Order: sequence, then C-alpha cells, then structure tokens
Amino acid sequence: MSDDWCRNAALRSSVSTSTLICLDKYLIAEALLSICFRQMTKADLPQAWELLSKFLEQYKLHPIFSKEDFEHYFTPQDDIVNSFVVQNEEGVITDFCSYYVLPSSVMKCKQHSTLRAAYSFYNAATVTPWPALIQDMLIMAKQLKFDVFNALDLMENKKFLEELKFGIGDGNLHYYLYNWRCPSAQPSEVSVCVCVYV
Repeated sequence: MSDDWCRNAALRSSVSTSTLICLDKYLIAEALLSICFRQMTKADLPQAWELLSKFLEQYKLHPIFSKEDFEHYFTPQDDIVNSFVVQNEEGVITDFCSYYVLPSSVMKCKQHSTLRAAYSFYNAATVTPWPALIQDMLIMAKQLKFDVFNALDLMENKKFLEELKFGIGDGNLHYYLYNWRCPSAQPSEVSVCVCVYV
C-alpha cells in the first residue's frame, strides 16, 4: 500500500462527505500522461526558444525574447521557475510549458507558514493537446509539493482551464502600456505574462 493511500484513508475517516467529494473532484494523477514530458535542460534551450518564439508570434501583443532572455527567464531554478518540454522520438521539442514560483505567507496558522504557489508562465503546444500538456505540468508541480497552481485566461489557456477544473478567480487583470499605441485586445490575443522575479 502506498503512503498516499494510507494518508488519504486516514484523512477520509476524519472529514465530511462534502470534503470527500471535493477531494475526489480535484485529485491529480500521480503518473505523467506523456512519457516524453520532462524538465527542460540547458541542451534544450535553442529548440525551446525557437518553438516559443514562433508560437508567440500569433498574438497581437507578445514579448520577443532574445536567446539570452529566454535562458535567463526559463532555465529551471528551484523556487523561482520551472520549464518542461515534450521531445519526440527524433529529438525534436514539440511542446513547452513553464511556471514561476510566488510563495505567500500564511498568517495566524500554527501548522503552515507558507503557501507554495506556482503560476503558469509561457506555454506552447504544437503536438500535445493543451489539457494533457498542462496536466503533466500540474503533476510535476504536485510532486514538487506545491499547494496551488494559478493560471490567467490569456493565450490558449481557455483550452484547458475548465477541463482541468481551474476555479475562476474574482479579479480582473488589465495591462496599461505606457506610451504605446495598442488597440484593445481580448485575453486570447495577449501573451504577456507579468511576473515579479527577474
């Protein structure tokens, strides 16, 4: 018997039925859907940069990352950023996804002092369906002990948010671009993800 099963059994005996329904609804699988999904390495940087750069061109408002910018922002670093790729049998990177880390302090709680939060950053899917790609990233975040995973409704994110049971937040995010002329754009036409680390 796995440790998770034992922990879940103990938890189930001490919680209400509505809590059990909630736990079952949001349960994340243990095993990855794609055997080709893995953390990005330095050797992947050129292909991953090219893939993301081409993918972002479809949006009305998008950043242009130099190779150096891409390496700086997306090379995995513990508790800062994590990036993943899907590589086919020919060695070609077909999909890319990433999240950045932004922990929050938990106030007035003796058991927990920090909420470990991962935020979807930049993603590009050309072969793997969006829900499968992001589910694998959720599984990796769970394995790395994150408490919550957040995603905005920009870019292609609507293709997975509902299916993967993301809850809709109560806020709106608006970008104001100083001294830029830019027409209004829908969230699906924007690929600017603002994060707080550099």
